[in-house]
Amino acid sequence: MTDRNNLKVICLDFDGVVVDSNSIKSMAFIEIFEPYQDKILEIKKFQEENESLSRFIKFEYIAKNILMLEMPEKKVSEWHKMYSDLTIEKVSSCNEVNGALDFINYFKKLMPIYLVSATPLDDLNIIINKRGYGDLFKKIYGSPQKKQDALKEIINDEHINHADIIFIGDSQSDLTAANDINICFYGFNSGRKFENFVSYNNFEALKQKINEDYYFH
Repeated sequence: MTDRNNLKVICLDFDGVVVDSNSIKSMAFIEIFEPYQDKILEIKKFQEENESLSRFIKFEYIAKNILMLEMPEKKVSEWHKMYSDLTIEKVSSCNEVNGALDFINYFKKLMPIYLVSATPLDDLNIIINKRGYGDLFKKIYGSPQKKQDALKEIINDEHINHADIIFIGDSQSDLTAANDINICFYGFNSGRKFENFVSYNNFEALKQKINEDYYFH
């Protein structure tokens, strides 16, 4: 047991980890840019390569670097509203990822569980309330706060060491966020690819691995 760390906090990404919403988000993103057919392939490629980035970052990049709009602020604001309108209701009613709630409820009895997402916090709070997930998480983090900053805040607020916390996500950017602040990351396979990193196909296998790697006190 002395070879294992005492796990004190678990943090989870939302889309693709707790709820099966990645395809909803991707389809809404492309729908917004249908009027720009001359650039749609470039926009699709950018979206596919940066699926888990905050929409704030993606919309601004597309406006300035792909569409090269002279006054992008108004258009970016319109896209934000359109995206929220297209996704909030659908994500509020889509299927949960199989086994996610059982996993959360199992570990919730042992330690605090946090939600760390790139979804705008206002939208995320609406979705969490509509789904009745409010009691599952000690606190919910969303954009514009970066995941790295949210994870650092959790470590400080919980007064724990970096070895006492894990982050579970389904994307390369989630892995990067964990690596940037030197905490352990577990990949969940939602269909996205990790570069040279093991991911888990179901929560039962992930729960077993965490129980092997840590003890709880």
